[in-house]
Amino acid sequence: SQLQQIEDYAFTPPEDEMDRLATCLGLDAPKLASIANGTWTPKPPPHWIEEKVIIIRGMIGVYPVNGYILFDGQTHEAACIDTAFDPEKMLKSIAAQHLNLRSILLTHCHQDHMGGVEVLKEKTGAALHLHREEMPLFSRQSRLTPDGFIDEGIEISVGRLRLKALTTPGHTPGGVTYLSEGVCFVGDALFAGSTGRSMSPQGYQSLLATLRQKVLSLPNETVIFPGHGPPTTVGEEKRHNPFF
Repeated sequence: SQLQQIEDYAFTPPEDEMDRLATCLGLDAPKLASIANGTWTPKPPPHWIEEKVIIIRGMIGVYPVNGYILFDGQTHEAACIDTAFDPEKMLKSIAAQHLNLRSILLTHCHQDHMGGVEVLKEKTGAALHLHREEMPLFSRQSRLTPDGFIDEGIEISVGRLRLKALTTPGHTPGGVTYLSEGVCFVGDALFAGSTGRSMSPQGYQSLLATLRQKVLSLPNETVIFPGHGPPTTVGEEKRHNPFF
């Protein structure tokens, strides 16, 4: 019952119990304690982010989900990374900034990240891309045919900007992180102070290894935009994420 209370954020165990739980789970005890006790939260992203990233915060009932628009302020070309389950909010932001949405990029194909993709594609004509390993999930929820498949190292142009795909499976088989200069969009692979849920012990270990190799190896100042929760940075996660 206490474990259930902990998972429900209704009970914070004493420090000695938290240390033992961290040991059992392979987590860093001091980092875990700083999150549980509310002494660490990530700093807000730098102001220059607003020059090329729009954060779209959607809701599924009371459950928040993030989508993002990466745009080139000079050419006005843009790509959206996940839909935030709110295509209308995405379309309003695109119209307000006078953007031309060229690409719809999915980090993975859980419904909260791709809901409304048909509306976005119909209204904008943007090309839809996802990893081929996500097709079983995608096909259960949409009859659309993707315009292309993402794989490791593929680059997509967004005006003068470039987005590079890094495969980060574990949360789902075909999870993708999209990297541009100074920013990366990780979907549900990584959160501020946490990681995405994995479907198996093997998937969990694969996710941790991939995040270490491909995301936490980026420059410390790289801003991380997750599928849920606040933005963070590579440096913040190396210092404060108890999974590493």
